[in-house]
Amino acid sequence: MANIEKLDSISIDTFIATLDPFKKEINTVDLTGVKLISPVALVQLAAICHALKREGREITIVLDDPAVRSYLGRSGFISTLKSIVKFNPEDALDNSYDHLRGSNPSMIEVTKIETGSSLPDLLNQNSSD
Repeated sequence: MANIEKLDSISIDTFIATLDPFKKEINTVDLTGVKLISPVALVQLAAICHALKREGREITIVLDDPAVRSYLGRSGFISTLKSIVKFNPEDALDNSYDHLRGSNPSMIEVTKIETGSSLPDLLNQNSSD
């Protein structure tokens, strides 16, 4: 992939434009070399994966950095997408963080919203703090 080490609200646009997944028959999202992914970029990557899956595409996300794999596990990105995306290496599918979801108020977690009616509960989950 392009030499992008950080995927954030600015660089994710360049990354997606380079990848061009909706015009090219791209089935691999190569995150090799990426050292940091912001929550904004996680949401955009998740949205792309869901859109491509709706088109019937089988997507593989390649992750070479163990720290990035750990963050994606802790943020819920992997558990949210593992039913529609393959991860390479497969050890990225480590479920050891699933029991910790919601326990770290500093962690912005990826959560799939099935219906609009689930949104108020998600927005109010930390309102007692």
